[in-house]
Amino acid sequence: MIGKELRDAVQELQEYAHESELESSPSPIGVQVVKVQRVANAIQADPGFVDRIYTSAEIDYCKGKTNSLSGRLAAKSAVMHVIGNNEWQDISIVPLPTRQPIVRLSGTAAQSAEQKNIRDISISISHDEGLSVALAVSMYDQMMLKTGVDIAPVDRIASLYTKYGNHFLYKVFSPREAEYANGNPDILTRMWGGKESVVKILGTGDRIGWSDIEVLPKDDSSTTSAVNLYGAAHEHSVTQGIKDLHVSVLPFGDNRIAFALATY
Repeated sequence: MIGKELRDAVQELQEYAHESELESSPSPIGVQVVKVQRVANAIQADPGFVDRIYTSAEIDYCKGKTNSLSGRLAAKSAVMHVIGNNEWQDISIVPLPTRQPIVRLSGTAAQSAEQKNIRDISISISHDEGLSVALAVSMYDQMMLKTGVDIAPVDRIASLYTKYGNHFLYKVFSPREAEYANGNPDILTRMWGGKESVVKILGTGDRIGWSDIEVLPKDDSSTTSAVNLYGAAHEHSVTQGIKDLHVSVLPFGDNRIAFALATY
């Protein structure tokens, strides 16, 4: 089950997609969180689980790794929320050469998407602390959206800050971010997750400096953050034709889950 915080995030992202005026009807958004151990238990209890749930392409990619299988399960479930179809084998999450996941639909899933005038679905997956989370966003007509999601544990970011202090702070965060956070682990984690979710949209990995992506919460209680791009991050966004970036970060137990949407 998705907690109230994640449902609120979905609603917030849906409102943003609608306000973008890129299409006339709301953009369905699906979010799913899966416990990795739950998938491990299912595989152990049911020898046919993998072949029943995953396509051959997914099985080849995951190579039996429970983290990968959990991420694919979360992604397939998120897509199901978008298209309203429950045929596991008709939804395949496969990687591009860049390893970014994409959605391939067939059979009744493809029919459901066509009936809803869904042209494509953007998908993003993240893993951490025994959890997998996926964000799926549908696109219509000429609409162009790209998604990014990240899950970050507060205690890990707090540990990094405690161990490395200002070296960690100013390597990862911009001066404005560092000043705003003032050492607060929760705020640092929200910024970290926001940066990671934007990196997944840009698809550039280590080629962008962390401080080139600035994520500043609108206030301490807000789930929404302002995003500023500098240097290589800005150059990549211009090259990709990104017009706007939206980031929401929600609490999920001891973790923070960041959702990013880019419009083109």
